[in-house]
Amino acid sequence: MAGFLKYVRPMVFQVIGTMTQQISFLEEATGHMRGAVQGIEAAWLGEDSEAFAREVSERFLPAAAAVIPALAAMAAAFSRAAAVIEQADREAKEMAEGLQQELARVF
Repeated sequence: MAGFLKYVRPMVFQVIGTMTQQISFLEEATGHMRGAVQGIEAAWLGEDSEAFAREVSERFLPAAAAVIPALAAMAAAFSRAAAVIEQADREAKEMAEGLQQELARVF
């Protein structure tokens, strides 16, 4: 690993790790909320219970369901960007080495 990515790579993987943790957290929270709605509906009767269940089912769960794949896509994009930077660094190094060899041969 050469050049620019040597310094950036740890940060990129830290960002990817943080996103992965957030995905796990959201998945876990979503599961807990689904369970909570079922438990609350069984124990809590009335309009407030129905409003809470509706709010969770119609707003929280769909929003969480939308955020999870968006975070996964962002993590994948960061990973692809790191791979592109690594490839560019390798190619630049190869070109510089080739130029150095050519100059050494000429001079």
